Amino acid sequence: MKKISKILTAGMLAFVMAALPACGNQTTTKYDGNYKAASPEELTAATENINENTVFGDMTAADWARALKLDLNVSLNADLSYMGVDAKTNIDFKTNGKIVLTLKEKEEEADPTGASDDAAAEGETEEGETEEDKTDVKITALTALSLGLNYDIKGNGASLSSSASRNDNIAWIDDFLYVSSVTKENGKAEEPELTKINPLNGLFWGLGEMGDMVKEAPIGSMLEGMSSLEGLDFNLDSLFGGSGEADVSGIATSASEYGFDLGLDASNGVKIRVKANKNFEAKLAESIKNSAKEDEEDATTAPVVTESQPEMSVKVNDITAYAIFDAEGALNGIKFNVSLDFVIENIGKIRVRANGSLEPTADASLDLPTEEELADYVESDFSIFKRQ
Repeated sequence: MKKISKILTAGMLAFVMAALPACGNQTTTKYDGNYKAASPEELTAATENINENTVFGDMTAADWARALKLDLNVSLNADLSYMGVDAKTNIDFKTNGKIVLTLKEKEEEADPTGASDDAAAEGETEEGETEEDKTDVKITALTALSLGLNYDIKGNGASLSSSASRNDNIAWIDDFLYVSSVTKENGKAEEPELTKINPLNGLFWGLGEMGDMVKEAPIGSMLEGMSSLEGLDFNLDSLFGGSGEADVSGIATSASEYGFDLGLDASNGVKIRVKANKNFEAKLAESIKNSAKEDEEDATTAPVVTESQPEMSVKVNDITAYAIFDAEGALNGIKFNVSLDFVIENIGKIRVRANGSLEPTADASLDLPTEEELADYVESDFSIFKRQ
């Protein structure tokens, strides 16, 4: 089967079943249902006909294509006060767009022995693969992205405030990202930047930068604690074994153990709901606390303080995810919602909110840049982003 299909299917099912993101209070009729508590065995039975051959329809059809609408909103609001200084910060991230999946033929090299022609006549490649293995998925996408930052700091007879924003239009064409960016600071816009990016290079660079920045950030301990919560870092290889068939029972069992309630409605297709409970909140809080203790123990010099360090508590207001499939096992939608509050003793609160969806659409049209316009984009080696 097509390898990209296996990766997409496995990753999507893990995403939903593990409930790392979530959705809940903003359900529409499409996501409403008569959800009942489900055991791992019941969930396995209900999803046994959902696999890589059904999620996106019949991918063996010559004219196969799928379009997906993407919507994501994330905000972080911090209201802190420490040693006479008051600081308020708001960060907002939004993106929406469309992803179109189509088939592309893999290029073949001529075989002077004629052996490949004989194999083709039997419907196989030279390694015994079927004709459908000679195709792969082509991804074309167009999204709009906006990022806003506002902060206001006052104290000790001084004040500092600023606002900045960045708006991107991103096109994914033939394995490259074409990014048109406009940055504003305090209302003044800079000249647009046109950048061509190899996504794979960007991914590796981004992962490295994120790792360094998290360790250096003031709230690094909190973020590191969230990301290292034991049991939530699932190993895709062990779950899917490279087969593209998800171990639904294993995922469901793990989700239950780490504080998620599983809901199922199989009356018309399959609807799955995953919701965090109080056990997850307790595990998250304990993980953050343990991470902070480890940071203190690893410090090369003891901090000079006369008072005990402030404690941080976490309140999980909502983490809920939905995934729905029709009677044929085709994806009909994924939607999520996250609402978390981190309270730092005697200092303030950090609020994190996120919601989004990924849903199929019949409209596969994309208003992409022309070839002439794409010629103006400059390919990035990421050297301008490297910190000294």
